Amino acid sequence: MRSVVPCHASRNHNNDSNGLGDPEKEQQFEPNVKYSEQDEVKLIQWIKTLTGNCPNEVGQQGFYEWLKDGQVLSQLMNQLVPGAYVVNPPSKSRLPAKRAMFERENINFFIQAARSYGVPIQDLFQIPYLYDQENMYQVQLTLVIMKGIHEGKSGKL
Repeated sequence: MRSVVPCHASRNHNNDSNGLGDPEKEQQFEPNVKYSEQDEVKLIQWIKTLTGNCPNEVGQQGFYEWLKDGQVLSQLMNQLVPGAYVVNPPSKSRLPAKRAMFERENINFFIQAARSYGVPIQDLFQIPYLYDQENMYQVQLTLVIMKGIHEGKSGKL
């Protein structure tokens, strides 16, 4: 069993990013209220154990930035099901629309692979939940369920 080395990152406690005080932003970020820092820590440790990759910064924003382009998710899926997941390489395109297309496609590939891995369809996040940071709680939920499936398959309950 590999030991988990903690990621050295700073926690951002900036409360301005949660949209409090602005009714439009409160409604937009409401699903993220359920976001769990405890689940984040467990998920980072699990993903790091499997991929060797960890975020530059902890906290919801750091978790989002880490996963947004689909690269870490593809590394994770390739560890869970070796060779089963093809991913677009990081786009070096200067065209934001082209880069966004590849990143969204990576996330879509991951969602499809997660479904094949055994995550129930109602527990999968949708592309905008991650890419547009609309519902990071649902992203966490999908990954927590995947972690449980992995532990069940590997006998690490």
